[in-house]
Amino acid sequence: MSAGEINYSRSTRAQLTIHHFSIHSPRYLLLVVHGYGDAVGKYAEMAGAFTRTGAYVFGPDLPGHGLSAGENLLIEDLEPLVDSLRSITDEARWQYPGLPLFVLGHSMGGMIATRYAQRFRHGMAGLILAAPLLGETTRITRLMDGLHKSATGDIQRFSDETTGAGMMIDRAGTVREWFGPFRRQTLSAMKRMLMLAHSGPGFGSLPVLWIHGKEDSTVLAEETETTLERLRGSRYRKLNIEKAGHNLFTGDAWPRTVSSVQTFIEDILRSDGKRNFQTVFHFCPCFLPWTLSRTWTLPWTETRLTPEDPGSPPHSACGLTTP
Repeated sequence: MSAGEINYSRSTRAQLTIHHFSIHSPRYLLLVVHGYGDAVGKYAEMAGAFTRTGAYVFGPDLPGHGLSAGENLLIEDLEPLVDSLRSITDEARWQYPGLPLFVLGHSMGGMIATRYAQRFRHGMAGLILAAPLLGETTRITRLMDGLHKSATGDIQRFSDETTGAGMMIDRAGTVREWFGPFRRQTLSAMKRMLMLAHSGPGFGSLPVLWIHGKEDSTVLAEETETTLERLRGSRYRKLNIEKAGHNLFTGDAWPRTVSSVQTFIEDILRSDGKRNFQTVFHFCPCFLPWTLSRTWTLPWTETRLTPEDPGSPPHSACGLTTP
């Protein structure tokens, strides 16, 4: 397929539009899972940056988003989308067998990508979480916490002081449909998946990169961290991007975000390539009178990414190095 083409896939409840940004001979697969109110079609500039470094980029518009079918912004259950993503990924692997798979999720898409990794991590090369909506409780899902009906059936109104989003149930039991920009059913689905992700299995040895903007007031890093600290495995890395808000793939932040993700992916490709090479000799001792080490160490520590000085080498601010 040429860059930017689309096709369609039937999920459990709706027809999904799948975007493809491909090149002639890709080196790896990159599945993109977008956030609430977004669409993969809006990621064309970002996708172009990855295809130039050898990625086959693909991903669906979620139900009720972008070009996919469904009522506007309505997703009643997020967990079946994990199965849809697996089917879409299987098609990409059939087209390009043997290529490593990386999954990138932003915001609500980061939560979905986390569930994908919890269920299918053994088929992944790496997970990238950009401002993922995770935590035992989050600022977004708390919009519904004050919603209840009094014993006398009186109208109950509550207001979130930070968002100004009012909440109400009337005497007839009618529930308000919208809470700020969020639909009630979609918020409920988010809360259920947050619980699944927080209580689900950890990442083990799967390489994970968590990127968060220092000025993100939509998804709070301290809330996200409560889940990621529980799930983190042996190859986990946190990266803070200075002067960046929630949407890390637009504005001034996106080149730094893409640069850090590219460096992470390249380090994994190199390290896993060396690991696989050494493993061959480890299981074939007849070729060598010694056993080669299978250890490959990366500096999985917290790093802050600041804007690079003009003329500095690409990716130099990320702090990712190989031995």
